[in-house]
Amino acid sequence: MQKRLVATLLAGVFAAVGLPAHSADLMQVYQLALANDPVYTSARYAADAGQTKSMQGLSALLPSIGVTGSYTRSNDGLNDSNNTYSLALKQPLFGIDVVERLGEFSC
Repeated sequence: MQKRLVATLLAGVFAAVGLPAHSADLMQVYQLALANDPVYTSARYAADAGQTKSMQGLSALLPSIGVTGSYTRSNDGLNDSNNTYSLALKQPLFGIDVVERLGEFSC
């Protein structure tokens, strides 16, 4: 009788204080595993870096523009000043090395 009372009391305590049961389906477990997998994460970042490198390689074929300027003033009593400005636009026509590098990064 006393064992039965102790067992009933213990069952009541565990039922009242029991932790809620959380269930997860297979897709949730899979997504959680992917989020915490260092091999998968490093592969994802390596793929992103490859895409960035291909965009950088393509940029070598695009036009570039540069602007420079200078202002010089002398204090020799003549109040001379000199202004120089320049604007340069470059468009590569063809670069075999750039095309070869683009071929390395293409999928």
